Amino acid sequence: MSLIQKSVAVLVVLVATACSTTPNQVKSESPKFSIESSKDTKTIAACITDRMAAKYHRLGNTVTSRMTTGGYVVQYDYVSPMGGSTGMVLEVIEAANGKSKSTGYFTSGIRGAFVEEAEAATRDCSK
Repeated sequence: MSLIQKSVAVLVVLVATACSTTPNQVKSESPKFSIESSKDTKTIAACITDRMAAKYHRLGNTVTSRMTTGGYVVQYDYVSPMGGSTGMVLEVIEAANGKSKSTGYFTSGIRGAFVEEAEAATRDCSK
């Protein structure tokens, strides 16, 4: 590989790394919504994951759910020309009052329609 090719390869990696967004970076944003429910966290997280995955789980984009201390996290990861990034972190936790609380965090690059669909899915799944 020539020096120019190596330089271009390093530049591409640096740009891709700079454009990647981690779940912790997403959670540093202000939440877009917070919804309380009397349903359990597992039921809510599974419902949200199913609803969002049905529409957005394609072509390298994933919607996953994982258990955490105190509840679940539903996460949307996507592939862009600059690399992979996390676009949504939705925490579904046990609230102190015995209810569940779902809080949605999104990167600034996520379209408003996606945020609205995630909030609608969370509201429906919390009923």
